[in-house]
Amino acid sequence: MIEHGNVQSTVKPDELVVDENSVWVASDIKEVTEEEFEGFEYHLVQYTKDEYIIRTEEQRKLDKMENDLAIVELAETIMGGAL
Repeated sequence: MIEHGNVQSTVKPDELVVDENSVWVASDIKEVTEEEFEGFEYHLVQYTKDEYIIRTEEQRKLDKMENDLAIVELAETIMGGAL
């Protein structure tokens, strides 16, 4: 993973770009108007494809755990705390 930090561009970036070797993730995209610059500012991270796959799978597992916990809490609420 390479953190490119905040970058500026005159072209609005896509949030996700996949090229031959990398996956580029742009976040916090904001339109910027300054005295000498008019365009976009955003945070840019470059992953290898393998890094991105692993990151995505880890996030999927975390999201599933959070969803499962929310379902249990909802069931407890519906059943009046009987679980």
